[in-house]
This record gives sequence, structure tokens and C-alpha cells, in this order.
Amino acid sequence: MKAERSWSATLAAVLVLITACDSDRVEIDGGTSGLAKGESWDELRQQARDLLTRHDQEMATSPSQVPANRASAEDPDATTYGLSIDAGVVDALGTRMTVTFIGSRGSATTSCGTDYAAEPVESDKAVVVIVLEQPNSSSGSGICTQEGMPRTATLNLAKPLGNRAVLTIDGSRVPITRVARTQ
Repeated sequence: MKAERSWSATLAAVLVLITACDSDRVEIDGGTSGLAKGESWDELRQQARDLLTRHDQEMATSPSQVPANRASAEDPDATTYGLSIDAGVVDALGTRMTVTFIGSRGSATTSCGTDYAAEPVESDKAVVVIVLEQPNSSSGSGICTQEGMPRTATLNLAKPLGNRAVLTIDGSRVPITRVARTQ
């Protein structure tokens, strides 16, 4: 019975990660996932889709101007989550991007560490990159410094980036470097 319970708890934890925690906090065997409202993949994807809709509409009405899509410009009460991205590098094919940001010193396997995952939400005119933090679950039990370190996360695009803009979840443009094709 104990092995059966352990297996079901593991399966529940995996399902929570896969389904991106749709509720305020997801409960597993009396505990919570630790993700607050606004921090799940589904909520961030929706924020990104909303941002892309505004971006694409602005591009359609005034294509010569760079849209000012910052969430605070649209709604001063809006709260956005996710990390600020400093830069991105796109491979020669334009389908694989690595973004750089400031994060924790180590991985989630270390005390005070965090793992990061990135995902694109795409339209024909732009790509919003979402970076989600997955901190060490025991980080609250020790003293952690707020020292930031350069970190990266890699994501795949459904189609080549081309001339599309790359945006953060708050609408800021991400500077992109393209790797040249080698012959």
C-alpha cells in the first residue's frame, strides 16, 4: 500500500507539472505546488496571447511604428509574471533560441537554486518568450542571498523567426543576435 501511495504521489506531481497548475495553488497530498495565481504556464500563455493580439493589431494599423505594448501602458493595474529577458540568440535556421536573463546562482538541486524553462507563444508578427522559475522546494528553510547570476534557457520556435519581433511577457523588446549560416 505504501509503494502504491508513493507511486500515485509521484504521478500527481508529474501531472501538476505537465498541466501547468491551473488553480491558485495545486494541492498534492495536503501540500501545495507553490505556484501562486499568475505564475502557471496556462496563465502566462494567456497573458502572452493577449499581448500578441494587441501587438498584431497595432502593427496592422501603424506598421511603420514600433508598438508600445508594455502591460503597464495598457493597464496600470495589470500584474505580469515571468523573468525579464536581457537578450536572445537565434540559430542559423531561425528555429532555436537561447535567452539570457539574471537568475539564481545554481540549479534547483542546490540550496537556494532555481531551474528555468522557456516557451514561446507565437504569431505571424511576433514571439513572446515566457521564462518560468522552478525554485528548490527547500529554499525557504535556509538563508539565501539575492545575488543574481547570468542564466540561459533554450526554446524551439514552430517556424523560423524571420522578421518577427521578440517580446518579453511585459511587452519589452528582446535584442536578438542571429547566428550566421556556415557553408
